[in-house]
Amino acid sequence: AHKRLTARHTGSIIPLVSPTHRHHHHEASTTSAAARNGGQSCFASRRHRHNQTKMPPPLKGRALVDELCFKLPTYLQEQLGVTQIQVDARAGCTAADLDGFERNTGYALPDDLRAFFAVSNGLKCDWAVDVKTRGPADVGALRLHRLDDIVPVTLDDDEADDAGARARTFRRDEDEGLGRVERAFELDRSARIGRVCLVYRADRRAAPEVWFQDLACGWHYLAPSFTCYFRLAVAHLGVRGWQGCYAPCGADPVARQWMRLYCPERLHANDRAAEAAEAGG
Repeated sequence: AHKRLTARHTGSIIPLVSPTHRHHHHEASTTSAAARNGGQSCFASRRHRHNQTKMPPPLKGRALVDELCFKLPTYLQEQLGVTQIQVDARAGCTAADLDGFERNTGYALPDDLRAFFAVSNGLKCDWAVDVKTRGPADVGALRLHRLDDIVPVTLDDDEADDAGARARTFRRDEDEGLGRVERAFELDRSARIGRVCLVYRADRRAAPEVWFQDLACGWHYLAPSFTCYFRLAVAHLGVRGWQGCYAPCGADPVARQWMRLYCPERLHANDRAAEAAEAGG
């Protein structure tokens, strides 16, 4: 039987955890202590950027799938109150499928994402927490669309007369020399507060990046590659709404509570980065 959490009803869930469990979680948390390989909002200062960290080598498709299908569920099973862990791995796409997608869209998939799809056509890893006063609470969802479900996203300024509008929307450091954004494709929309997209720039030599579009249609930089995004999502254990940490408004209170319990190192790192951004102006 799964251990249960006790919660006080104050309008949101407040999980109670003993100091012993906090110590155990800190010692066992190999996943949440992973390096922060993504990025912050496009409104953040340069000192706040994650490009200060050397980008890790990309994992092969099988290694990425194994990390989600085996390592993450094994870690979650050891955590207090976690239940209903559901991992849905699928058969990989054929080379013909991948070539057809690229031919129909006119955009080449990055090598790491193509390798991932060759092993598994999308993924789904959901988990819940057994809360005493209300039963299972839907907490985590780490997902990737099937290849057929990856569709173009209409950019806010597609119809705008101002040619510089899109460049400002996707602004990062001016001295990075990044070209304007040309197209975006939806990778996942399970966050409930927006969707994760693969973003291509007009300069095809630039590697596609991963950005988050919130419900207000604001765009926020997450990671320089699919591999880095994947590792960042795993580090946050797929807690619903974790992408909000990379937007100016921050993650919602419920997401922060779950992160405080299950991936406190990530929450602390996110908070410190946000404070540094504010201090840097």
